[in-house]
Amino acid sequence: MSWLKKYRYWVFLLVLLLGLLVYGGFFETYYRTDTGLRYKLINSNSKEPVARMGYTAKIHYCQKVGDRIIDQTYDVMPLYYTVMPGYGNRYNPLEVFDYGLRKGDSVVTIQLVDSMMKKHILKHIPSWMKPADQWITCFKVENVFMNDSLLQADKMAERNRVKLLQQTLGMARILAYLRKYRITAVQQKDAYLQWIRHGSGRQADTGTTIKAVLNIRTLKDTLVARQDTVSFITGRSYWPYPIEQLTRRLKAGSLMRLYLPAVLVTGVEPSSAKIKASDDLIVDVDVLEMNEK
Repeated sequence: MSWLKKYRYWVFLLVLLLGLLVYGGFFETYYRTDTGLRYKLINSNSKEPVARMGYTAKIHYCQKVGDRIIDQTYDVMPLYYTVMPGYGNRYNPLEVFDYGLRKGDSVVTIQLVDSMMKKHILKHIPSWMKPADQWITCFKVENVFMNDSLLQADKMAERNRVKLLQQTLGMARILAYLRKYRITAVQQKDAYLQWIRHGSGRQADTGTTIKAVLNIRTLKDTLVARQDTVSFITGRSYWPYPIEQLTRRLKAGSLMRLYLPAVLVTGVEPSSAKIKASDDLIVDVDVLEMNEK
C-alpha cells in the first residue's frame, strides 16, 4: 500500500470532490412521467395521507425560465388543486400527483419550451425566450384537505392574509413609482390622490349624479378598462372603497387620478386575466357633467 501513502493527498482530494458532487446535488435524479415531463421529488417523509382522487391540495409554486420569474403564488392566493389522477394535466407539473404526493412534499419539474409550444400549452413566447429554454416549476404541497369545511376555512384565512399583504406591499410599490417619476400625489388612507384638474364650483355631495370618463390601467401601463361615459350617484356604493370616499371631492370639470393596490378593487382573486392581486392600479375619473340631487 506504499502507493496510497505516496498519493494520499490526491486520493483525499478525489474523495472530497466525489462527496461534493454527490451531496452537493450534481447527481440529482430526475424521473419522467408518461408524457415525458422531467421531475424530481423532495420527499418530506411525513406520515400524512396521500392526496387521493377528490382530495384538494394546497400548493405554492414558482415558475422560472432562466433567471426570470414567470409566475409565483407566495404573495398571492395559493393554488387549490382537486386531485384527479389520469385526467388532464398532460405535460403539466400537476401530473406528478398521479404518482402520489403528501403534505410537505416538494417537486421540481422541467418542461421544454419547444415541447410546450408543440403541445399548444404555449401559443406565443416573448422575444427573450427561446424554444430550447427550460421552463422550471418548483412547488410544495402545503396541505391536503379531505373535507370542504377545512378547505373553506383555509381559503378564508388565505384571502385575509393576501389582502393585508398586498395592501402593504402595494402602497410601498406605488410610493416608489411616484418617486421614480417625480409625481406629486397625496396619500389617503389606502390610496394616493393626484389632481390633474381640480375643477370648479361646489364639491359633490351624497346623492350627486356624475357623468365621467373612466380609465383604469396598471402601473405597468396595461389597459384594464376604459369607458367614455360612466354615470353614478355618489354615496350609492358604485365604486369600491376607497374610491367611493374620494368621489365626494369631485367638482365640475375635475380630473382625479388615484393610485391604489388592485386588491382593493378586484379582491384577492381577480376575474380578469389582465390583472393580478399583486398589481397596482391608476384610476382616472374625468368629470363630464355633475348634477345636484
